[in-house]
Amino acid sequence: MKLSYFPLLIALNLSIGCSHSVSKFKLQHNKDIDKNISGELAKLNKQAYGYLANNEYSSLSDMFSDTLSHSISADFTQTFIPQMAKSLKDKGYKVFDEFYVENPILDSPINIAGGMGDNAYKFRFKSPNKQTYIALLTSKDSTNEIMLTLAWGNYDGKWKLNIIRGEDYSINGKNAIDFYKAARVYRDSGDFVDAINTMWFSTHCANPSGAYMSYDIANQINSFADSLGKELKEKYELPYTIKQLSTKPQVFNIHYEFMEGGLTPMIMYLSTIPVNDTNKLKAENNEFHQRLGEIFTGMNKNNKSIIYRAFNQQPVPNTNPPYFGFVKRN
Repeated sequence: MKLSYFPLLIALNLSIGCSHSVSKFKLQHNKDIDKNISGELAKLNKQAYGYLANNEYSSLSDMFSDTLSHSISADFTQTFIPQMAKSLKDKGYKVFDEFYVENPILDSPINIAGGMGDNAYKFRFKSPNKQTYIALLTSKDSTNEIMLTLAWGNYDGKWKLNIIRGEDYSINGKNAIDFYKAARVYRDSGDFVDAINTMWFSTHCANPSGAYMSYDIANQINSFADSLGKELKEKYELPYTIKQLSTKPQVFNIHYEFMEGGLTPMIMYLSTIPVNDTNKLKAENNEFHQRLGEIFTGMNKNNKSIIYRAFNQQPVPNTNPPYFGFVKRN
C-alpha cells in the first residue's frame, strides 16, 4: 500500500532530456560530504526517524521549518504519521543515498543524478535555502521497504525539515526495476496475467520519493506497462468466462496476496454453483486448477501456489458477499 505523503519542496515536472535552465551548484554525495555536516545530519535523521516510528508528532514538528509548519494538513497528522509509525515501528533503517547541496540562487531548479545502471535516477527539486541536505533512508523490512525522504534546509545555522515523505521502495525484496524486468520475462513467455500483476508493483514503486525522484528508464517502464495493458485487455478482458469448464465460471479479479513469505496470485471468480454446495464447488475448482495453464498461460509454472475464491455475487464497495476459498499447489 502506498503511504500518504506530504511534499514540502516544490516538485518539478521535468522530463529526462528536456532543456531547462538549471543553476550551477556545489554537490557532495555520501562519503564526500563534509564530516561535520554529515555527522550533524546523521543525528537529526536518526531523531526524525525515531519520532516517526514512535508516532511522536509533537517532537517531530519541532524540527519543521516555518514553511512546513504552516503547510500541515489534517491528512498529514491523521493519516501519514500513523501509517509511517505502523510501517517503521521497531525497524531500523539504512542510508540509501545522501546529498549536500550549496546553491547560491534560491528557488532555482536543482537536478541531481544518483544510482547506477538501470537503477540510475534523477532527484529534482527547488530549495528555498542556500544549503540543503537530502537523506534517502530505507527501512529494514524485507516485506515492505519504505523509503523515507528527508530534505533539510539551513536556516541561519540551524537545520530544519523542508520535506518529509514516505513511499514504498521495494516489496518482497524487489524494487520497481526488478519488477519491471520480471514482468518482461513473464510477458515474453506468454504469461500475461503474472506480467500485468508484476507491472503493478513496478509502477507502484517507481517513484519512491514521489515526484522528486524518477528512474532514468521510467519512460521504458511506462511504455511497457501501457502496451502490456492493451495486450492483456485484448486477450483476457474481465470478466473473463472460462469456456473450458462446463460450468463457465467468470473471473473478475486476479491480484497478488502475501502468503508464506512470498507473493501468491489470487483468482476471484463467479460460480453458478451455490457457495454452500462445497462438494460441487471443489469439483469445479479442481478442474479449473488442472487446466489453469491452458486457461492462463504460464500461471501454473510460474507460481508455487494459487489462491482461489468462488463467489455467487461479485463484491462491491461496502459489501462482503460469502465465498468459498481454495489454496492449490502447483
